[in-house]
Amino acid sequence: YRTAAFVSWVYVGKSFGFGQGFDSFRTLIRPGRVEMGAGGGAHSASQIVDVVVDWLDHDPVDPLFLFVHLFDPHSDYDPPREYSEMFDPDYAGSLDGRFDTLTKFNRYLDAPAQDLPRRDLEHIEALYDAEIRYVDDQLARLLQALDEQLGLDNCLIVFTSDHGEEFME
Repeated sequence: YRTAAFVSWVYVGKSFGFGQGFDSFRTLIRPGRVEMGAGGGAHSASQIVDVVVDWLDHDPVDPLFLFVHLFDPHSDYDPPREYSEMFDPDYAGSLDGRFDTLTKFNRYLDAPAQDLPRRDLEHIEALYDAEIRYVDDQLARLLQALDEQLGLDNCLIVFTSDHGEEFME
């Protein structure tokens, strides 16, 4: 098998040992933006999928082990506008999904968490849902590219996820 990985966050990078055993390993993080705990450095799912699809178009290999890491949805909750409008078009509050504006509500940090007003919580949940929908659409693009290059009948697809409830009541 040829092995390739495309990752979008420092915690799954080479410095944490994830590069071992890969013929090709690309970390796709914007330079200078690797703050621990904030998603500002990760490339968006569409950017990652663009790179993977381009790689598949120019270097298709069979058999292949391919690892694709998408950081969305994590804070910053900043889905493309058309996705955020799908889930909460009427929100008029001031809370956005940026990590630094949400830390005071995070129940897993060292400082005591403030209560998040119900309507703001609904908005953050909507941004999270929008991120999930956005990533679903990007995964559909990736699966289409895999089908065109390798045929999905010849693929074993495994999805995995972390899960957090840092803002839930």
